Amino acid sequence: MNRDNPWWIIDIKPPIRLGKIDNGDLPRFLTNMHQLFPEDAILYAEAPYMCVCFESFLKHNKLETSVKTKISILHSDGFHIPLNRRNLAELADILDGHSASEVCELLVAYKGETVLMECSDVHNGIFEVSGEISEETVRNFCSLRGFSYRKSNAEQFK
Repeated sequence: MNRDNPWWIIDIKPPIRLGKIDNGDLPRFLTNMHQLFPEDAILYAEAPYMCVCFESFLKHNKLETSVKTKISILHSDGFHIPLNRRNLAELADILDGHSASEVCELLVAYKGETVLMECSDVHNGIFEVSGEISEETVRNFCSLRGFSYRKSNAEQFK
């Protein structure tokens, strides 16, 4: 990932369980995430303790094992799926009734050897997006959904 100057999409409230599930902003983020990245991007998901329905979805939609990448943060026990509207909508639906810790911990969007987005802790609500994605794309995505963004080295939120 272009870590020299990545974007941070911030304040994405994760789903939490306090008696009743509050789905937060993560389903809305996931449902629309395809608008940030190229059509043939791939989403990688990993968690130490996935709920059965999420793991089942990933196994059913995973890409063939021939998908190989040299991206060091990806482990063999995660799942690679096409980052498309249908898959993202289904993932958002799975979040309904589950806290973020039951679904995934690490999300990475990539194309080829290029990491486009990384969120190593879905619970913290910060998604690091490659500086290769234009500010216009990030700004439009965030403004339409009520998210904030900033450059990782910027002092003020936009």
